[in-house]
Amino acid sequence: MEKGIEEGGVLKVVKRHKRHKKYCAEIFGFPPENRSEEAKSYRETFTCPFRGKECDPDNKVSNLTDEDGNLLVEGQTGECSVWHNPSWSEEPYPVITCPYRFLEGNVVLNFIKEKFFNNNEIVVAEQVDIPPFGRADALIGEIIKKDDSLDIGRIAHLEYQADGTTGTRGVIECIRDFRQGIDVTKKDYDYGLNSKASVKGASLQMINKGYLFQELRIPSIWVLQDYLFRYLRRIYNFDLEDVTDNPLSSEGKYLYFLITKLEYDKDKKKFILRIDKCYVTTPEDMQKSIMGKTHEITIDKLRKKILTKADITCGRQQFLP
Repeated sequence: MEKGIEEGGVLKVVKRHKRHKKYCAEIFGFPPENRSEEAKSYRETFTCPFRGKECDPDNKVSNLTDEDGNLLVEGQTGECSVWHNPSWSEEPYPVITCPYRFLEGNVVLNFIKEKFFNNNEIVVAEQVDIPPFGRADALIGEIIKKDDSLDIGRIAHLEYQADGTTGTRGVIECIRDFRQGIDVTKKDYDYGLNSKASVKGASLQMINKGYLFQELRIPSIWVLQDYLFRYLRRIYNFDLEDVTDNPLSSEGKYLYFLITKLEYDKDKKKFILRIDKCYVTTPEDMQKSIMGKTHEITIDKLRKKILTKADITCGRQQFLP
C-alpha cells in the first residue's frame, strides 16, 4: 500500500513497507542491537559517550511506575534518539531527542572552528546567562594571545535544539524491556514526537536572540537535526542562503542553521553524526514568515465553525447564562 503526500506542491509517495517499528534508536549512544562490550560499559555506568561523563541526571530520569508502584526504570534512561515515521517522508528517521547527542566527537565545534574562525584556536563557555534573553547553550570565543596574557577576539553564539517525545511511557517501557534482555527491535512502542512544540518554542528564541546577536554582529548558530529542520521549514517558509561550501554571508545576516544528520555505520554498528548543511537568514525574514502566513479565513467561516463546534441547533443550545 502507498499513499500520497503533498509537499511544496509536489505529490510524494510514502511507501508503507518502509515503516520502521518504533523503539529507541540509541541507548547510551548505541543502537539496542549493539550489545558489544563497549556499549555495555557505557550502559552499566550510566555514562554518556558524547559528554564523556554521567548521562543527564536532570532530564533523563523517569518517575513513571508500574501498577505496583515500582519505578519502571531506575537511574538515567540513556535514550539519545527514537525511531519515527514522518507522514511527509519516504524514509524513517532516528530522531535526536537529547541535545547532548550533538556533542559527538566535536563534529559540530570542528566545523564551526573552521567555518567561522578560520581554524584559529577557540574556547567554549557553556550555559552562559544573557539577561533578559535567557541563557545561551554556549558562547564560543577566538583566543588571542598577547605576550603572557590571553584575550578573546571574535565570538559566536551556539544553541543545540533536539526534539522531544510525547507519550513518554512508551519510551520508558522500551528502556525497561531492553534492560530485561528483551529484543525491543521486534516490538512497537506507543509514543509520539513533540516536533511542533519543539519548533514553535525554539523559533521565538531564534528570533529574539537573533536580533540581539545581529545588533552585536555576532553569528548566532542553531544546531538541528535534518528531521527537525525539515519540520521547521514546513511551518515557516523563510528565505535561506546556503553557505555550506560558500563564504559566510557579507550582507548583514547573522542567524545560522547548522544541519546535522545521523548515518548508520555498519562496521561500527552505531550511528555517526555528520554535518549536512549550513544556512543563514535574518530574524526579520523568519519573523515575517510567522506573521505573514497566507490564509482564507473569513468572519463568516468563523461564525460557521462556532455553530458547528458548539452544536447550536434548535432545542440543543449551549448558551452561557
